[in-house]
Amino acid sequence: MRRAALALVLTACAAGQPRIATGPVVSDAEVRAVMRRALEADAASESADSLYSLGATVVANGRARISPPRFAGVARGGVLSIQTLVVEMSPTVAWGTARYRYATREGAMESGEGTFVLKLESRGWRIVHAHSSVALPWEATR
Repeated sequence: MRRAALALVLTACAAGQPRIATGPVVSDAEVRAVMRRALEADAASESADSLYSLGATVVANGRARISPPRFAGVARGGVLSIQTLVVEMSPTVAWGTARYRYATREGAMESGEGTFVLKLESRGWRIVHAHSSVALPWEATR
């Protein structure tokens, strides 16, 4: 009798509670790593094709890019500094932004911002789309 009463009380208490969907815990660490590796490979003029989904698009300053340098403001032979990586995600799709600076060998500095869309494939997270642009000089924005 006591067990039946306890079960009834627990069932009544739980009935008013909203149900929370449970599933695999999704971490943004792998997504951040893919974004970081794509930017770093670009700065080193290395192919990063394994980070991209088949048919992925990469656009920099309004132009499609198919080989390094893919990201706006990045050139061969300089140093990349990633300022921020921000990620939002669901279990199978992620999107994020990156702010970065790139210093050329000659000492010129470019600031860029990129957006990424990634999807979870059998090989892990892969970039489906990336878009980047360099920051315009303040005078150009007035």
